Amino acid sequence: MIAEPSHRGKGIGKEVTRMMICYAVTKLNIKKFQAKIGLDNQVSINMFKKLHFSEESVCNVFKEVTLELTVDDSLRTRLLDDMAYMKEKDYRHACSNRQELSSQ
Repeated sequence: MIAEPSHRGKGIGKEVTRMMICYAVTKLNIKKFQAKIGLDNQVSINMFKKLHFSEESVCNVFKEVTLELTVDDSLRTRLLDDMAYMKEKDYRHACSNRQELSSQ
């Protein structure tokens, strides 16, 4: 969720979600993803559908839709190709860089 209204609609949420999916597929070997979204949240539903999630069920009691993405070899290859520009950094190193920047 992008809480700051001025940053919405710029593809940031979609990009971050793609990065998390890529990490989960390549590093954690996750094969299936599921998103439960409120029926009134059409923006999120559309974003997940653009990421190739498909609607699996609608629960009117909880007013939510369940979207799923199953990872096959084709999707895994596409994710790797799409995210080739990403660099993985050690979290501890990234934290020390932030501390250095904030102290300047």
